[in-house]
Amino acid sequence: MKGRLYSYTSEATGTLLGSADFSASPTLGTWNLATFSSPIAITANTKYVAAVFTPNRYVSTSNLFGSAITNGVLTAIADSGSGHNGRFLQTGSEAYPTDTFGANGYFVDVVVNTVPDSITNSTITRELNRLNNVTDPALFLSAQGAANVYAGTTGLGLVGALNSKAGTSGLDLQGVCNALAGTSGLGPILALSLVTS
Repeated sequence: MKGRLYSYTSEATGTLLGSADFSASPTLGTWNLATFSSPIAITANTKYVAAVFTPNRYVSTSNLFGSAITNGVLTAIADSGSGHNGRFLQTGSEAYPTDTFGANGYFVDVVVNTVPDSITNSTITRELNRLNNVTDPALFLSAQGAANVYAGTTGLGLVGALNSKAGTSGLDLQGVCNALAGTSGLGPILALSLVTS
């Protein structure tokens, strides 16, 4: 089996963005995960088609996409005149799925890691001040000042102070926030919010 992600061009065509093999044959009643060799960036308010090539059989749920389904930052569109969901293609080789039937769902899902497009100083400042137990906005230190208080340092920049606290050096803001939170791949604000919770 192979998992594939396409950008949506039209009902008939899409551009292959990535492909990954499943590590094992599916076991009845379980989900299998295919991981791309590197993350594929996606854009908000853009259609994508996630597909699985299974040459011998499939499983479906009737009318799953009779209405749109939203989970977190993703929305699976309803199968309607403005666009189809629950796509399939009966073929002997991998191809872009173009057919639909009865708004059926074919048990293909995606895993998404959201990282903020931009990091605002006010959000970082708020999270760092929460670390220092400052709750009155009138007493908030700048992001740099709050990071130095948190790290027990003086005069270091935001990233330098956080690297000092984490016992690391040379990491960028995202890397050092993940080091502090004991995570990886999260955006700085989400990682810092885990440290403060």
